[in-house]
Amino acid sequence: MVNIHVEYVIDKPAEEVFDAITDHESYTRFSGFDRAELLKEGQPHRNGVGPVRLPAPGRTRFRERITAFERPVHMGYLVEEMRPIPLRHERGDIRMETVEGGTKVTWISEGRIPIPILGALLGPAAARRGSAAFLGILKQIERS
Repeated sequence: MVNIHVEYVIDKPAEEVFDAITDHESYTRFSGFDRAELLKEGQPHRNGVGPVRLPAPGRTRFRERITAFERPVHMGYLVEEMRPIPLRHERGDIRMETVEGGTKVTWISEGRIPIPILGALLGPAAARRGSAAFLGILKQIERS
């Protein structure tokens, strides 16, 4: 299993944090992302519900679809395809909550690597890397 759960408080308003996370074009400013494309626009605007995005962190390539968009409190997504290591993604959920000191972000991603034996071995390492990547994105939003 690749289960990621990151919670972090950012000293910024929820709207600003939400916009940074949901705008596909902003991903190229995050460390390790060399490109981020929008294959299909969402509704009611391009980053709303339904867009298909291709963020590209390093050698990893994945295609994700935004499934929920409730500005400024919630974005849901599903990774539809990932390479070079495949992932069967079951849940992607990012929630913003206004708290004392700013905005508490809870970022959850759940899935599994569908390769017998190897998937069980790679899952924990993938979860650690994913947690570090999500936390890194949030810290970069905080510094910007």
